[in-house]
Amino acid sequence: MYGEWQEEAGVERLLADCETPYTDFRVEDSAGQPRAVFDRIPSEQSSLLGCFLYPDKNFIGSLYMDVLKVAGEEGSSMSYEDNFCIATFKQDSILIVSKVPAAPTDSHIRVEIPLGDAKLLLLKWKFQCMRWEAIQSSKQ
Repeated sequence: MYGEWQEEAGVERLLADCETPYTDFRVEDSAGQPRAVFDRIPSEQSSLLGCFLYPDKNFIGSLYMDVLKVAGEEGSSMSYEDNFCIATFKQDSILIVSKVPAAPTDSHIRVEIPLGDAKLLLLKWKFQCMRWEAIQSSKQ
């Protein structure tokens, strides 16, 4: 049991060493759903990134697989669009742009995440969604 705890603590330390402003988030309840909040980036970007990270483990898994495809193919890119944003996956980064301009500047909010950070972010978010599901089902 002590060995398992040491191993888990070691993994947490490794993850903590890899944290960037785009992978360091906390999870909040938003109308009964998990929502990622990024305290180390501007609030507008945190909100946009939180909207992009839809709390569905299958959706996140699909995004992750698409990131891997784009990373492995020279010159390839892929785009996703929903009601809130347009996300473009490129070989070196993901660019997320809000569809609606933000007041008072009337400009679109943009977040560009290095591809390595995006991979870690998607894996962490999928884990948090699974964890959220488990906690919610244990409450019922």
